Amino acid sequence: MVVDNNTSSLLDIGLYDTDTNALVTTIDDGEAIPASTLLDRNLTIAAFVPEDSLLFGKVESMLLDLNDGQVTRTENVEPYALFGDNSGNFFAANDLSLDENNTIAFELYSHLSIRVSHLRQLKMKSNMR
Repeated sequence: MVVDNNTSSLLDIGLYDTDTNALVTTIDDGEAIPASTLLDRNLTIAAFVPEDSLLFGKVESMLLDLNDGQVTRTENVEPYALFGDNSGNFFAANDLSLDENNTIAFELYSHLSIRVSHLRQLKMKSNMR
């Protein structure tokens, strides 16, 4: 993964097994995900705002966008999961095919009264080998 806009200090992003809800690997700056990690698994990507982030306590919803619209989802509570969840029990994708190179973008929002404030957009590029 190549992370733009210093994403790793603002969000904790991970690849999760949706059958066990276990973290498979964190997604960090400059990291490639081996294709063998993805084989025969039901997976999702989820983001959390850590307590030491400049955005902690400010993010109230997040739009996740895989491959410029291939999959999009807006989540209003943590975990902010690409395919959704039910109280931390992650949902998997149905028949999702990925290329070798993929991107995921995160748009973070804060809600103040009835006004919505766009906090930041973060974009990551991945390479599966």
